[in-house]
Amino acid sequence: MADALGRCAFRRIFREGGFTNCSVRKARHSIDRAARSSAARLRQTTRCTGWWRLRPCPEMVMDQPGLADPNRFILAVRSEDGDLALVYLPEGGEPMLRLELLRPGLQHRVFDPATGAPAEISGPSDRVIIFGD
Repeated sequence: MADALGRCAFRRIFREGGFTNCSVRKARHSIDRAARSSAARLRQTTRCTGWWRLRPCPEMVMDQPGLADPNRFILAVRSEDGDLALVYLPEGGEPMLRLELLRPGLQHRVFDPATGAPAEISGPSDRVIIFGD
């Protein structure tokens, strides 16, 4: 049902913009392909179980650069028991995080969400940090 409503809204937007049905099909295919690719890359690189337990945790970020510039907003989510967390850094850098909110001894991985490749945390472009076993 939700997917059908999304398709209906998608078609209405493109029709009102004067696009043809052919343009709509091409655009939808392109968006679907990009979304599938991103989802597959995230699934391969995170390999985390229990992602559905993650909840917003803005208090994990000590110095939020997104307050001054929304394009630099650091997204932090964690599980209630602190055994899993994900931090998205839109412009890289080294965030100040309150790690005491996480279970002691958690391992972490850093990767580039565009390629899925492992990355250094202090890189200049966007990064994702996954905390978990």
